[in-house]
Amino acid sequence: RDKLVTGVQTCALPICTGDVLTGIVGALLARGVDPWRAALAGTELHGQAAKAGPARGLVAGDLVASLPGVWDRLDATDSAVVRS
Repeated sequence: RDKLVTGVQTCALPICTGDVLTGIVGALLARGVDPWRAALAGTELHGQAAKAGPARGLVAGDLVASLPGVWDRLDATDSAVVRS
């Protein structure tokens, strides 16, 4: 299966934010989300958290701090991306 995730230029994210992506996907897997959906949801959550962070000087901690709000916003729109 192929899926193109659009909306965020992840190549513009700083070094070490991949650890945050790995943590998001791992947390979703631990909740029992299918691996394919966990990867897609993790990518979406990671990208949206980056968008919610500061325009300059974004670091991994900014993504982590943004995640609860991003999760709530996606959940409020009934997004299937974060549901198992």
